[in-house]
Amino acid sequence: MSVFFVGGIDTGVGKSFVTGLLGRFFRLRGNNVITQKLVQTGSVLAEDILLHRYLMGIPPFPEDRDGTTCPQVFELPASPHLAAAQENRVVDLDGIDAATRRLRERFEVVLIEGAGGLCVPLRRNYLIADYLRERHYPLVLVTSGKLGSINHTLLTLEVAANRGIPLAGVVYNRYPPADHPGEETIHRDSFDLFRDAVDRYGRPDAIVELPSIELPTVDGGRSVDIDFTPLFAGTRFFAKIVSDPPQPRLRTEREALVAPSLGSPSLGSLFLGERADRELADYDRKHVWHPYTSMRDPLPVYPVESASGVRIRLADGRELIDGMSSW
Repeated sequence: MSVFFVGGIDTGVGKSFVTGLLGRFFRLRGNNVITQKLVQTGSVLAEDILLHRYLMGIPPFPEDRDGTTCPQVFELPASPHLAAAQENRVVDLDGIDAATRRLRERFEVVLIEGAGGLCVPLRRNYLIADYLRERHYPLVLVTSGKLGSINHTLLTLEVAANRGIPLAGVVYNRYPPADHPGEETIHRDSFDLFRDAVDRYGRPDAIVELPSIELPTVDGGRSVDIDFTPLFAGTRFFAKIVSDPPQPRLRTEREALVAPSLGSPSLGSLFLGERADRELADYDRKHVWHPYTSMRDPLPVYPVESASGVRIRLADGRELIDGMSSW
């Protein structure tokens, strides 16, 4: 089975978007695909996995609910080595590898989203680049035209080459859109420069441009479909995966119910079950003030799929009316 690593030149460059859309790309080709998050920081929930499923237009997998797709989650929004240390832990590399092995046994394609750039430390003296060097996962590098991206991109490509990390290609994220002609000039020049760079690193034309898109316009029924074939065609890693033409796939009734249709993804659509109830209750206690409710012994958790006005739709399809909303 094939594993690809989606890394970025920095944090906030669009790795989660690209990972989710890559998952959608393989899924629409008929491949059995799943995404994994290397390490999640700044949360008590696997939020990036939720976004992946949202962009793929599918409900969560059992592997999402049992934590396989994101076995390392830390609350502090910091580098993984520090976020783990603040909880008196270290990033469990063996646990991550074990999770990846389980996913490889069940799926044709596993897409692992990184955390920040390649030189982010997973442990004090162990970088994501070290992790990739040891495992030889092909790298899909996400970049953009923002200020500083040329330096960051070329340095990242140099690190990958020097450590023997195979390069699948580069995804150039156009978000945010250009506001004036000068910005468009920067976008075009940056894209051309990165295209020349991947050629020098032995992957000619292995660059894909991701248009500027907003999350509410990318739901299970209207997601932007990107052709990522240039990242994979023409190499021994991907010949089998891209050899067959895409196969249409209709969403099942279950998928149509669970996949979000408007706005941002809901926590309820991902975390279902006893373990999920505990996580949601813990998250609620840490982030929401309940002036009229005791959270020492919380009531049962009812994950919410969506809401409009006074009507609340639960993940199991039931609809409630918020009787307090008028006060």
